[in-house]
Amino acid sequence: WQTRNTNIDLTMTMNAGLVTAVGIAPFEASHVGRTLRIFDGVWKQHTITAVNSSSEVTVYPARTLPNTDIWQLGAFWTGNYPSQVVFHEDRLVFAATPAEPQTFWTSQVGDYSNFANTEADGSVIASNAITGTLNDYQVNKIHWMTSLDSNLLMGTESGIWVVRSANAEGLAPDNVQARRQHATASADAQAVLISDALMFLNRAQRKLYSLRLDNGLDHYTANDETLLADHMLY
Repeated sequence: WQTRNTNIDLTMTMNAGLVTAVGIAPFEASHVGRTLRIFDGVWKQHTITAVNSSSEVTVYPARTLPNTDIWQLGAFWTGNYPSQVVFHEDRLVFAATPAEPQTFWTSQVGDYSNFANTEADGSVIASNAITGTLNDYQVNKIHWMTSLDSNLLMGTESGIWVVRSANAEGLAPDNVQARRQHATASADAQAVLISDALMFLNRAQRKLYSLRLDNGLDHYTANDETLLADHMLY
């Protein structure tokens, strides 16, 4: 899901499945099939079946709901699907849509088709879905993801990032920590695990790096493997 609306002046009203947005025109023709969550004491999920205008859509299932400023649009729609996917800690993880190239979304634990980031009543528990954006100095697309050593590794155009729990518990909405651990930019090619090393190409696709966890430092280090075998990529 995209970030929940927090502007009290941007509201939505539903009448027999016809949703009208007030103060905002968020809909596009490509949004047919996009999901929409609306809160009226409990979260209710809908699928857009027709876009009537930039501020009006028809949804299924058809309901009548009061005007509310608590709503969310789905993060995926036609032309804006994620380009990366991996399993991590019994969650399905997607990342890097055209609209949000450095954002990732996890499913709920053990429920791979459920990306709701709250319970129906709005409460948040550890198994709920997670949405996170790498806090980089500029937009740098996530090119690959790998689950390794209880960490979720991501290769981006600015370097290698590690997403992990900030405590000893599993990854949860309230303990997500994302840090860049190496400044070598990655190519748009999936990293490959060989023995205890994760192999990835640099952005120019001229060097092959091996990434290993230094247990003493709890940090990943990257070594340029082409220093000893420069005939591989040159």
